[in-house]
Amino acid sequence: MSARTGPEAHAVVGYFPGSKPERDRFALSHERGHLVLHGHRRAEEPEDEANRFAGEFLMPRQRAREILGLDLILKDYARLKSIWGM
Repeated sequence: MSARTGPEAHAVVGYFPGSKPERDRFALSHERGHLVLHGHRRAEEPEDEANRFAGEFLMPRQRAREILGLDLILKDYARLKSIWGM
């Protein structure tokens, strides 16, 4: 959950920490996306937008293209998951 009480107010993000740090990082990035993207406008699909924001924030598109363009096997994906914390 994230909220901002006014234009000059500090943002507040609340979440329940889980057992997986990468899930927590995604949840916090997702909420950050809501604050950045939806602070001044409404969106048709706010959850989808926040999810895309979190993915881009955690692993920028250009870097993902460089890495994921390779022939990867499951072991490689597991290694990348630990590197990027996703």
